[in-house]
Amino acid sequence: MSQQAGLQRIEAGNYIVRTAVLVALIALLGLGVRLFYLGNLGGFDFDEIVSYEYAQLPLVTMLRTIATRTFEHPPLYYALLHLWFSVPVERSESFVRLLSVGLGTLTIPTSFLLASRLLRGTRVALLTALLVALSPLEVYFSREARMYALLVLLGVLSLWLLLKALDRGRWWWLLYAIVTLLALYTHYVSLAILLAANFYLAWVWRRNPRPLFGFVALELAIGLLHFPLINSSSGLTASLPAFGTGSWSWSYLAAIGEETLSGFVIGPEGVVRTRWATVITGVGWIVALAGIVRLVRRRECLLLAALFASTLVALAALVAIDKEFQIRYLLILHVPFLMVVATGLEHVQKWQWWLASTGLAVAAALPLLPYYFEYQRGDYQQITQRVELLAVDGDEVVLTGPWQERYWCHFATRDDANFASTSPTDSGCKKATKYELFVHRIPLSVPPALDPVQTDKD
Repeated sequence: MSQQAGLQRIEAGNYIVRTAVLVALIALLGLGVRLFYLGNLGGFDFDEIVSYEYAQLPLVTMLRTIATRTFEHPPLYYALLHLWFSVPVERSESFVRLLSVGLGTLTIPTSFLLASRLLRGTRVALLTALLVALSPLEVYFSREARMYALLVLLGVLSLWLLLKALDRGRWWWLLYAIVTLLALYTHYVSLAILLAANFYLAWVWRRNPRPLFGFVALELAIGLLHFPLINSSSGLTASLPAFGTGSWSWSYLAAIGEETLSGFVIGPEGVVRTRWATVITGVGWIVALAGIVRLVRRRECLLLAALFASTLVALAALVAIDKEFQIRYLLILHVPFLMVVATGLEHVQKWQWWLASTGLAVAAALPLLPYYFEYQRGDYQQITQRVELLAVDGDEVVLTGPWQERYWCHFATRDDANFASTSPTDSGCKKATKYELFVHRIPLSVPPALDPVQTDKD
């Protein structure tokens, strides 16, 4: 009997090793997909320039600056990027984006852990990890110098630690609290993760609510540790009057739904839009619907349902302050969506499952081809350099708003010998470039939003 038990332990150990090797190979595949043609992605966009400028500031100055900016995100990603800049390497676009590449790659094995615990199956967890590795949406935000790859990683890790804490208790609750706090210091939309945990635990402990009181105490500790950020953020307070200025309409909601349906399968709007991509979108959601049918009777699906509802609440708050919808606001739902897609193939026969899973993974990766070879970002660096190339003594540059100013200030070629001694111009940019170009911005401040009613009258 003991010999049989020993053989079972050996077989179980071999199974764990084989699974770990497969997860590692999938993670390496995901890393390769994220590194492929990274140097050809193009110059920074506006938000990436903001990340770059914050990260260059001394840490204390950076925190103070972020705290005063309206509609600004919490500082954790910027602080990590600041530390990343301590690596003695040239701060090229590719190097700056490598931090997000690493964070996005770590999400792959973390997604496997969450799927294996929540869906209780190795095959479905492996397929989830493979879809995360190849998903255009995950790849896109893993190659951008912003906080979204970090947000997804911490969100998935927080959900997994919540489930582990329910199983094991003790120190797992502490780890859950730390990771959730880090998520709150990354993006305010991560409040949806904490809200989803409350919904889920209220259901799990409905017959014995005593443990819920301990969780509320844990949340109070998280809130106290999050309070310094809220208390010091005058920019957050200045943003609150915008609440309620957003407008709702059926057409706007339909546009949000359409962008979400396509974005979750083939990536952000404007990157890939072809007929075959529409077909892939349809196939992806059909498989997802099959997964929803299979999950609807499981208790674990309540956590996904709570996360979905909580994220909609967060999205409603963003729309209420007149923030234009972006697919990134729903990113914390994307890995759970891929888990649902993987579940749609769960009960297919073994050889058919491998065939269907391979086909689904290939279909998921197809939109990456035009993303690598056809997608064109705005090349503001080339535009700026061309302006400087054609400039002669006495020329001036007039920028028509703060967006153009940000690009100009970042990409303009400056004479380092004279740059420090030059005085700021109307725009806040210093004047020295190759031909002492003076830069002006019209208007000098951000104009208020146009009132549609007043516009019609005028």
